[in-house]
Amino acid sequence: MPRRHLGKTLHTMEEPGLERWGGAGRWRGDRARSGQDREPSYVRAVVLDWGDTVMRVFPECCGPMTEWPVVEAVSGIEEALSGLAVHWTLGLVSNAGESDSRQVRRALARVGLEGFFDLILTAKDVGVNKADPRFYQRLLAILGRPPGEVVVVGDDYQADVRVPTGLGMRAVWFNPGGRQPPGRACHAAEVARMPDLVDTITTLAAGRNGQSAGVARG
Repeated sequence: MPRRHLGKTLHTMEEPGLERWGGAGRWRGDRARSGQDREPSYVRAVVLDWGDTVMRVFPECCGPMTEWPVVEAVSGIEEALSGLAVHWTLGLVSNAGESDSRQVRRALARVGLEGFFDLILTAKDVGVNKADPRFYQRLLAILGRPPGEVVVVGDDYQADVRVPTGLGMRAVWFNPGGRQPPGRACHAAEVARMPDLVDTITTLAAGRNGQSAGVARG
């Protein structure tokens, strides 16, 4: 599926990782909708984890991913991003301590995914990693959205599910291995395949609890 470029990315020094689509103060998810595209939505931004959610992690590789000899996107992620980007602001978050947002964007460019993300934020940018609530508090401040309008998608139950949920965001657990959640489950929905993510977010955007519908496994 061809990648869609929906607007110009602006770079600003207001906050690390702050890159807005379409003009100052405007996010991709804010643009006017018409006809069938105008649908009720309780989701304004979808934020995805980087490692093993968008890009595969190779443990044997060290240093910034942009310098790795081989990089590879997670199966089905381009299809998912193409569908999500039509409706919502997309962000990318990472625990990377050696890569800032610009280095992550360069790594994404190696697999043709750099144009999908309005915002990229890394642990190097913020000074703390995703296990620290301050990381997501910074994210919310940059987005300018209340927690209930933001959905986080990732495979790490603590950093991508439990921490953002504790701040009032909703989380979709990317769980291709069919694992059981560690401790009390708190995710709003679960997907095993990236192409199922668009339908799952659409369900959440309509105000329905994706978890009650079960796990999307294709």
